[in-house]
Amino acid sequence: MNDLKLISKTTPAVVTFNYAEIDKQLDEVLKKYGGLLFTDETVAECKKTIAELKKGKKSLNDFKIKTKKLLTEDITKFEAQCKLLDDKFNTVINPINIQAEAFEVKRREDKKAEIQTIIDILSAERVLNVKYAGRLVLSEQMLNKGTTMKSITVDLTKEADVLLSQQNIEKANIELIKSKVELANAQYRVTLPISIYLRMLEYAEVTDLTQLIIEDAERAKIKAEEAEAEILAIETRKAERLAKVEAEKVAQKEADRVNRERQVELAERRAADVSKWKAAEEESERAAAIRAEETKIESLLKTGKVPFNEPYIPKVAESVETTTETYEITGTEAELDALEEYLDAKAYSWVLM
Repeated sequence: MNDLKLISKTTPAVVTFNYAEIDKQLDEVLKKYGGLLFTDETVAECKKTIAELKKGKKSLNDFKIKTKKLLTEDITKFEAQCKLLDDKFNTVINPINIQAEAFEVKRREDKKAEIQTIIDILSAERVLNVKYAGRLVLSEQMLNKGTTMKSITVDLTKEADVLLSQQNIEKANIELIKSKVELANAQYRVTLPISIYLRMLEYAEVTDLTQLIIEDAERAKIKAEEAEAEILAIETRKAERLAKVEAEKVAQKEADRVNRERQVELAERRAADVSKWKAAEEESERAAAIRAEETKIESLLKTGKVPFNEPYIPKVAESVETTTETYEITGTEAELDALEEYLDAKAYSWVLM
Protein backbone atom coordinates (compact mmCIF):
# COMPACT_ATOMS: atom_id res chain seq x y z
CA MET A 1 0.00 0.00 0.00
CA ASN A 2 3.01 2.27 0.46
CA ASP A 3 3.57 1.96 -3.35
CA LEU A 4 0.35 3.81 -3.96
CA LYS A 5 1.45 7.27 -5.07
CA LEU A 6 -0.96 10.13 -5.38
CA ILE A 7 0.02 12.68 -7.98
CA SER A 8 -1.88 15.90 -8.37
CA LYS A 9 -1.45 18.93 -10.60
CA THR A 10 -2.89 22.07 -9.08
CA THR A 11 -2.94 25.64 -10.21
CA PRO A 12 -3.70 28.26 -7.58
CA ALA A 13 -6.90 30.11 -8.34
CA VAL A 14 -6.32 33.67 -9.52
CA VAL A 15 -9.22 36.13 -9.80
CA THR A 16 -8.85 39.63 -11.12
CA PHE A 17 -11.49 42.28 -11.71
CA ASN A 18 -11.66 46.07 -11.89
CA TYR A 19 -11.62 46.45 -8.12
CA ALA A 20 -9.85 49.85 -8.07
CA GLU A 21 -12.20 51.30 -10.62
CA ILE A 22 -15.31 50.05 -8.82
CA ASP A 23 -13.95 51.12 -5.44
CA LYS A 24 -13.32 54.68 -6.65
CA GLN A 25 -16.63 54.93 -8.46
CA LEU A 26 -18.55 53.57 -5.47
CA ASP A 27 -16.96 56.15 -3.15
CA GLU A 28 -18.08 58.96 -5.47
CA VAL A 29 -21.62 57.57 -5.78
CA LEU A 30 -22.09 56.94 -2.10
CA LYS A 31 -20.60 60.26 -1.15
CA LYS A 32 -23.59 62.22 -2.39
CA TYR A 33 -25.91 60.09 -0.26
CA GLY A 34 -23.87 60.39 2.93
CA GLY A 35 -25.60 63.50 4.28
CA LEU A 36 -29.10 62.55 3.18
CA LEU A 37 -31.74 63.26 5.85
CA PHE A 38 -34.98 61.33 6.09
CA THR A 39 -37.78 63.93 6.43
CA ASP A 40 -41.36 64.39 5.30
CA GLU A 41 -40.10 66.33 2.26
CA THR A 42 -37.38 63.78 1.35
CA VAL A 43 -39.18 60.51 2.16
CA ALA A 44 -39.80 59.61 -1.49
CA GLU A 45 -36.24 60.44 -2.54
CA CYS A 46 -34.80 58.49 0.43
CA LYS A 47 -36.81 55.37 -0.35
CA LYS A 48 -35.72 55.54 -3.97
CA THR A 49 -32.09 55.93 -2.87
CA ILE A 50 -32.33 52.91 -0.54
CA ALA A 51 -33.77 50.78 -3.35
CA GLU A 52 -30.94 51.77 -5.71
CA LEU A 53 -28.28 51.07 -3.09
CA LYS A 54 -29.76 47.62 -2.29
CA LYS A 55 -29.88 46.84 -6.01
CA GLY A 56 -26.20 47.70 -6.31
CA LYS A 57 -25.33 45.63 -3.26
CA LYS A 58 -27.24 42.63 -4.66
CA SER A 59 -25.36 42.92 -7.96
CA LEU A 60 -22.06 42.79 -6.05
CA ASN A 61 -23.15 39.71 -4.04
CA ASP A 62 -24.37 37.86 -7.16
CA PHE A 63 -21.03 38.57 -8.83
CA LYS A 64 -19.19 37.14 -5.81
CA ILE A 65 -21.28 33.91 -5.68
CA LYS A 66 -20.98 33.30 -9.45
CA THR A 67 -17.22 33.86 -9.44
CA LYS A 68 -16.69 31.61 -6.37
CA LYS A 69 -18.72 28.81 -7.99
CA LEU A 70 -16.51 28.95 -11.07
CA LEU A 71 -13.40 28.86 -8.89
CA THR A 72 -14.56 25.87 -6.72
CA GLU A 73 -15.96 23.73 -9.51
CA ASP A 74 -12.72 21.78 -9.83
CA ILE A 75 -12.44 21.49 -6.03
CA THR A 76 -15.96 19.98 -5.72
CA LYS A 77 -15.13 17.49 -8.47
CA PHE A 78 -11.84 16.65 -6.71
CA GLU A 79 -13.57 16.02 -3.36
CA ALA A 80 -16.11 13.70 -5.00
CA GLN A 81 -13.34 11.68 -6.61
CA CYS A 82 -11.49 11.38 -3.29
CA LYS A 83 -14.67 10.17 -1.58
CA LEU A 84 -15.05 7.40 -4.17
CA LEU A 85 -11.52 6.26 -3.46
CA ASP A 86 -12.14 6.46 0.29
CA ASP A 87 -15.24 4.26 -0.05
CA LYS A 88 -13.13 1.62 -1.75
CA PHE A 89 -10.82 1.58 1.29
CA ASN A 90 -13.83 1.26 3.62
CA THR A 91 -15.22 -1.80 1.80
CA VAL A 92 -12.18 -3.70 3.06
CA ILE A 93 -11.40 -1.85 6.30
CA ASN A 94 -14.91 -2.06 7.81
CA PRO A 95 -15.20 -5.91 7.83
CA ILE A 96 -11.69 -6.11 9.28
CA ASN A 97 -12.63 -3.56 11.97
CA ILE A 98 -15.72 -5.58 12.89
CA GLN A 99 -13.59 -8.68 13.33
CA ALA A 100 -11.03 -6.69 15.32
CA GLU A 101 -13.69 -5.36 17.65
CA ALA A 102 -15.15 -8.84 18.14
CA PHE A 103 -11.67 -10.17 18.78
CA GLU A 104 -11.06 -7.44 21.38
CA VAL A 105 -14.35 -8.20 23.11
CA LYS A 106 -13.49 -11.90 23.29
CA ARG A 107 -9.96 -11.09 24.52
CA ARG A 108 -11.36 -8.92 27.32
CA GLU A 109 -13.97 -11.53 28.29
CA ASP A 110 -11.37 -14.31 28.37
CA LYS A 111 -9.03 -12.16 30.45
CA LYS A 112 -11.87 -11.17 32.75
CA ALA A 113 -12.74 -14.84 33.33
CA GLU A 114 -9.09 -15.64 34.00
CA ILE A 115 -8.80 -12.76 36.49
CA GLN A 116 -12.03 -13.80 38.20
CA THR A 117 -10.65 -17.31 38.63
CA ILE A 118 -7.59 -15.84 40.35
CA ILE A 119 -9.88 -13.74 42.60
CA ASP A 120 -11.95 -16.80 43.54
CA ILE A 121 -8.81 -18.82 44.35
CA LEU A 122 -7.34 -16.03 46.50
CA SER A 123 -10.66 -15.57 48.35
CA ALA A 124 -10.97 -19.30 49.02
CA GLU A 125 -7.36 -19.70 50.14
CA ARG A 126 -7.71 -16.86 52.64
CA VAL A 127 -11.27 -17.84 53.61
CA LEU A 128 -12.56 -14.32 53.00
CA ASN A 129 -16.18 -13.83 53.96
CA VAL A 130 -18.74 -12.31 51.62
CA LYS A 131 -18.05 -8.79 52.84
CA TYR A 132 -14.31 -8.83 52.17
CA ALA A 133 -14.38 -11.16 49.16
CA GLY A 134 -16.72 -8.65 47.52
CA ARG A 135 -14.02 -5.99 47.83
CA LEU A 136 -11.52 -8.07 45.82
CA VAL A 137 -12.61 -7.05 42.32
CA LEU A 138 -10.95 -6.56 38.94
CA SER A 139 -10.50 -3.06 37.56
CA GLU A 140 -10.87 -1.77 34.01
CA GLN A 141 -7.13 -1.21 33.87
CA MET A 142 -6.50 -4.96 34.34
CA LEU A 143 -8.26 -5.65 31.03
CA ASN A 144 -5.84 -3.51 29.03
CA LYS A 145 -3.49 -5.35 26.69
CA GLY A 146 -0.42 -3.90 28.34
CA THR A 147 -1.34 -5.23 31.80
CA THR A 148 0.13 -8.72 32.21
CA MET A 149 -1.51 -11.53 34.16
CA LYS A 150 1.61 -11.77 36.30
CA SER A 151 1.32 -8.18 37.52
CA ILE A 152 -2.42 -8.61 37.99
CA THR A 153 -1.84 -11.71 40.12
CA VAL A 154 0.72 -9.91 42.24
CA ASP A 155 -1.57 -6.93 42.81
CA LEU A 156 -4.59 -9.09 43.64
CA THR A 157 -2.54 -11.23 46.04
CA LYS A 158 -1.39 -8.14 47.93
CA GLU A 159 -4.93 -6.81 48.08
CA ALA A 160 -6.26 -10.20 49.25
CA ASP A 161 -3.67 -10.25 52.06
CA VAL A 162 -4.72 -6.75 53.14
CA LEU A 163 -8.39 -7.77 53.12
CA LEU A 164 -7.58 -10.89 55.15
CA SER A 165 -5.79 -8.73 57.72
CA GLN A 166 -8.77 -6.37 57.88
CA GLN A 167 -11.12 -9.34 58.25
CA ASN A 168 -9.06 -10.78 61.10
CA ILE A 169 -8.96 -7.41 62.84
CA GLU A 170 -12.71 -7.04 62.48
CA LYS A 171 -13.25 -10.56 63.81
CA ALA A 172 -11.06 -9.80 66.82
CA ASN A 173 -12.90 -6.52 67.38
CA ILE A 174 -16.25 -8.31 67.22
CA GLU A 175 -15.15 -10.84 69.83
CA LEU A 176 -13.80 -8.00 71.99
CA ILE A 177 -17.06 -6.06 71.79
CA LYS A 178 -19.09 -9.19 72.59
CA SER A 179 -16.96 -9.94 75.65
CA LYS A 180 -17.13 -6.30 76.80
CA VAL A 181 -20.92 -6.22 76.50
CA GLU A 182 -21.32 -9.58 78.27
CA LEU A 183 -18.97 -8.46 81.05
CA ALA A 184 -20.81 -5.13 81.45
CA ASN A 185 -24.18 -6.91 81.54
CA ALA A 186 -22.93 -9.27 84.24
CA GLN A 187 -21.16 -6.57 86.25
CA TYR A 188 -23.95 -3.99 86.17
CA ARG A 189 -26.80 -6.54 85.94
CA VAL A 190 -28.24 -4.98 82.78
CA THR A 191 -29.11 -6.27 79.29
CA LEU A 192 -27.27 -4.18 76.71
CA PRO A 193 -27.87 -5.49 73.14
CA ILE A 194 -24.66 -6.59 71.41
CA SER A 195 -26.00 -5.90 67.89
CA ILE A 196 -26.01 -2.13 68.41
CA TYR A 197 -22.27 -1.95 69.14
CA LEU A 198 -21.40 -4.41 66.35
CA ARG A 199 -23.12 -2.11 63.84
CA MET A 200 -21.17 0.85 65.24
CA LEU A 201 -17.89 -0.95 64.43
CA GLU A 202 -18.34 0.21 60.83
CA TYR A 203 -17.55 3.81 61.74
CA ALA A 204 -16.34 3.94 65.37
CA GLU A 205 -13.04 3.01 67.05
CA VAL A 206 -12.94 -0.03 69.31
CA THR A 207 -11.53 1.95 72.23
CA ASP A 208 -14.36 4.45 71.94
CA LEU A 209 -16.92 1.63 71.82
CA THR A 210 -15.55 -0.09 74.92
CA GLN A 211 -15.81 3.18 76.84
CA LEU A 212 -19.30 3.74 75.46
CA ILE A 213 -20.36 0.25 76.60
CA ILE A 214 -19.29 1.02 80.17
CA GLU A 215 -21.08 4.37 80.13
CA ASP A 216 -24.25 2.83 78.67
CA ALA A 217 -24.14 0.06 81.29
CA GLU A 218 -23.84 2.61 84.11
CA ARG A 219 -26.75 4.65 82.71
CA ALA A 220 -28.84 1.51 82.23
CA LYS A 221 -28.12 0.42 85.81
CA ILE A 222 -29.12 3.83 87.19
CA LYS A 223 -32.26 3.78 85.10
CA ALA A 224 -33.10 0.25 86.23
CA GLU A 225 -32.53 1.17 89.87
CA GLU A 226 -34.74 4.21 89.50
CA ALA A 227 -37.41 2.09 87.87
CA GLU A 228 -37.06 -0.56 90.60
CA ALA A 229 -37.30 2.13 93.29
CA GLU A 230 -40.38 3.55 91.62
CA ILE A 231 -41.96 0.09 91.43
CA LEU A 232 -41.09 -0.52 95.08
CA ALA A 233 -42.62 2.83 96.05
CA ILE A 234 -45.76 1.98 94.08
CA GLU A 235 -45.97 -1.43 95.71
CA THR A 236 -45.42 0.15 99.15
CA ARG A 237 -48.18 2.70 98.57
CA LYS A 238 -50.41 -0.06 97.29
CA ALA A 239 -49.70 -2.20 100.38
CA GLU A 240 -50.37 0.78 102.61
CA ARG A 241 -53.68 1.44 100.88
CA LEU A 242 -54.65 -2.23 101.18
CA ALA A 243 -53.65 -2.26 104.88
CA LYS A 244 -55.69 0.88 105.46
CA VAL A 245 -58.68 -0.63 103.70
CA GLU A 246 -58.34 -3.84 105.74
CA ALA A 247 -58.02 -1.83 108.96
CA GLU A 248 -61.09 0.15 108.03
CA LYS A 249 -62.94 -3.10 107.33
CA VAL A 250 -61.86 -4.54 110.68
CA ALA A 251 -62.83 -1.30 112.45
CA GLN A 252 -66.19 -1.28 110.69
CA LYS A 253 -66.80 -4.92 111.62
CA GLU A 254 -65.91 -4.12 115.25
CA ALA A 255 -68.19 -1.08 115.18
CA ASP A 256 -70.97 -3.20 113.70
CA ARG A 257 -70.43 -5.84 116.39
CA VAL A 258 -70.46 -3.27 119.20
CA ASN A 259 -73.53 -1.65 117.69
CA ARG A 260 -75.33 -4.99 117.49
CA GLU A 261 -74.40 -5.79 121.09
CA ARG A 262 -75.63 -2.37 122.22
CA GLN A 263 -78.84 -2.86 120.29
CA VAL A 264 -79.34 -6.26 121.89
CA GLU A 265 -78.52 -4.80 125.31
CA LEU A 266 -80.91 -1.89 124.74
CA ALA A 267 -83.59 -4.28 123.56
CA GLU A 268 -83.11 -6.45 126.66
CA ARG A 269 -83.19 -3.41 128.94
CA ARG A 270 -86.29 -2.09 127.17
CA ALA A 271 -87.90 -5.51 127.55
CA ALA A 272 -86.99 -5.54 131.26
CA ASP A 273 -88.47 -2.07 131.65
CA VAL A 274 -91.66 -3.13 129.91
CA SER A 275 -91.86 -6.20 132.18
CA LYS A 276 -91.41 -3.98 135.26
CA TRP A 277 -94.00 -1.55 133.97
CA LYS A 278 -96.47 -4.35 133.28
CA ALA A 279 -95.91 -5.87 136.74
CA ALA A 280 -96.36 -2.45 138.33
CA GLU A 281 -99.52 -1.92 136.33
CA GLU A 282 -100.89 -5.30 137.44
CA GLU A 283 -99.95 -4.54 141.03
CA SER A 284 -101.66 -1.17 140.74
CA GLU A 285 -104.78 -2.85 139.41
CA ARG A 286 -104.74 -5.34 142.31
CA ALA A 287 -104.24 -2.53 144.80
CA ALA A 288 -107.15 -0.64 143.29
CA ALA A 289 -109.30 -3.76 143.46
CA ILE A 290 -108.32 -4.24 147.09
CA ARG A 291 -109.12 -0.61 147.92
CA ALA A 292 -112.47 -0.95 146.18
CA GLU A 293 -113.20 -4.08 148.18
CA GLU A 294 -112.21 -2.39 151.43
CA THR A 295 -114.42 0.56 150.63
CA LYS A 296 -117.28 -1.78 150.00
CA ILE A 297 -116.68 -3.62 153.27
CA GLU A 298 -116.44 -0.40 155.24
CA SER A 299 -119.71 0.68 153.76
CA LEU A 300 -121.33 -2.61 154.76
CA LEU A 301 -119.93 -2.33 158.25
CA LYS A 302 -121.41 1.05 158.61
CA THR A 303 -124.80 -0.25 157.58
CA GLY A 304 -124.43 -3.38 159.63
CA LYS A 305 -124.74 -5.63 156.70
CA VAL A 306 -121.64 -7.78 157.06
CA PRO A 307 -121.60 -10.78 154.70
CA PHE A 308 -119.02 -12.57 156.75
CA ASN A 309 -118.96 -14.14 160.23
CA GLU A 310 -115.57 -12.72 160.79
CA PRO A 311 -114.25 -9.42 159.64
CA TYR A 312 -112.32 -9.46 156.36
CA ILE A 313 -108.86 -8.00 156.52
CA PRO A 314 -107.40 -7.58 153.10
CA LYS A 315 -103.78 -8.24 152.52
CA VAL A 316 -101.84 -5.31 151.19
CA ALA A 317 -99.44 -6.38 148.53
CA GLU A 318 -95.95 -5.13 148.65
CA SER A 319 -95.50 -2.16 146.36
CA VAL A 320 -93.33 -2.60 143.28
CA GLU A 321 -91.19 0.35 142.40
CA THR A 322 -91.07 1.19 138.65
CA THR A 323 -88.56 3.35 136.78
CA THR A 324 -88.46 5.05 133.39
CA GLU A 325 -85.30 5.34 131.32
CA THR A 326 -84.60 6.91 127.94
CA TYR A 327 -82.48 5.12 125.32
CA GLU A 328 -81.25 6.15 121.88
CA ILE A 329 -81.03 3.10 119.64
CA THR A 330 -79.30 3.08 116.23
CA GLY A 331 -79.92 0.31 113.72
CA THR A 332 -81.35 -0.61 110.35
CA GLU A 333 -85.03 -0.30 109.70
CA ALA A 334 -85.46 -4.06 109.86
CA GLU A 335 -83.56 -4.24 113.16
CA LEU A 336 -85.68 -1.47 114.70
CA ASP A 337 -88.89 -3.15 113.49
CA ALA A 338 -87.77 -6.40 115.12
CA LEU A 339 -87.01 -4.52 118.35
CA GLU A 340 -90.49 -2.96 118.39
CA GLU A 341 -92.08 -6.40 117.89
CA TYR A 342 -89.98 -7.77 120.74
CA LEU A 343 -91.05 -4.91 123.09
CA ASP A 344 -94.70 -5.39 122.18
CA ALA A 345 -94.42 -9.14 122.75
CA LYS A 346 -92.97 -8.49 126.24
CA ALA A 347 -95.68 -5.89 126.92
CA TYR A 348 -93.11 -3.19 127.56
CA SER A 349 -94.23 0.37 127.45
CA TRP A 350 -92.14 2.38 124.97
CA VAL A 351 -92.47 5.68 123.20
CA LEU A 352 -91.01 6.52 119.79
CA MET A 353 -89.21 9.85 120.10
